[in-house]
Amino acid sequence: MKKILLFSFVLFSLAIFAQNDSKKDTISNYSKILRNTSFSGLLQTRYLVSLTENVDVNGVNIADQQKLVSNSFNVRRARFLLKSKINDRFDLGMMLNFAEFNSSNLTGKVLEQAFVRYSHNKHLKIQLGQFRPYFGIEDEIPSEFIKSVDFSNGYYLLGKNGWQSFQTGIAVYGDVNNAKNPLKYYIGATNGNSRGSEIDNDQSKHVYARLEKDFKENLKIGVNGGIGSYINQSGNVIGADVEKTFAINPKWNLEIISEYKEGNNFSEFGVSKLSPKPELKDFRFRSFYINPIIRYNLNSPRLRSIEFSNRYEYLNPNYQLEGNVRTTFTPMLTLEFADQYFACLQIGAMIDDYKRNVPLTSEYDHTTMFVQVQARF
Repeated sequence: MKKILLFSFVLFSLAIFAQNDSKKDTISNYSKILRNTSFSGLLQTRYLVSLTENVDVNGVNIADQQKLVSNSFNVRRARFLLKSKINDRFDLGMMLNFAEFNSSNLTGKVLEQAFVRYSHNKHLKIQLGQFRPYFGIEDEIPSEFIKSVDFSNGYYLLGKNGWQSFQTGIAVYGDVNNAKNPLKYYIGATNGNSRGSEIDNDQSKHVYARLEKDFKENLKIGVNGGIGSYINQSGNVIGADVEKTFAINPKWNLEIISEYKEGNNFSEFGVSKLSPKPELKDFRFRSFYINPIIRYNLNSPRLRSIEFSNRYEYLNPNYQLEGNVRTTFTPMLTLEFADQYFACLQIGAMIDDYKRNVPLTSEYDHTTMFVQVQARF
């Protein structure tokens, strides 16, 4: 099935690739056309306070009070991004997260993006290396623009399963048509074993596809699906997302972002100690979130806007085998001091509720308050 799907993707891409520019080249050497290099960076630093007794700032239930850390300063991200345009069609990107050097285990960390991209035209772009696969609306949103303190729980679960977060592979994408509100396609294949691995850990690959349509009145809808395998057992995942902005008046607007995903949970299957162990098809997750964001544009010299969001998340890591359902509320207030979140202050809380509390683990009801300062260049 995956070979048929890949073959179809290749034929589709070649058909688009055949739409060459009709203009005759008059340039004899494209080696340095439009060559340039740019740098950018992001710093997110936080102060965290656990508001739940016997739970530390990481959300882990701790029995020994001597080891309990209920408040802490933290550097969440210290990213450095390099973008270099080689000529009119080739460019590359690299991103490092220096905050990962604070971790005792650097395996698979620090290097987040490292890719080369060929842009034939707006209908066909080919990207190869390590990057976020285009498998949902969160993959298109940089960390500084996620409008909540972090990505969703479902996003990180899909990262463990090889679908989202940073993966190594190839992507082909572009606009299908020339409309003002285009239909976009994304096709790709990844190793499916998360970032930082030197080579794939098995013979299989994760293959995915996504269609995304922009509509009038600031509406975007996307659908996606993928197939993969784990220890010779096949699995799949499907999803849909919507983003809509309502312009109430020149000062106020309301943005709503929502996403649904479900599929086989490879990571849960891999660590399961059930005996006899069910097949992979019995391990299925389901995730959903909705994030309404109310924004007031002050446009004053120092304070540009005030935003309030309250993301609701539902995650069942294994709904066919009575998984431990997790619901999360993340209310957050953002004060934007420089346009496009170049400088802002974010205050809020992460409120987690589990169907079953599991002592001495992170699957335990808790509330963590945070104050985060973000700056980028």
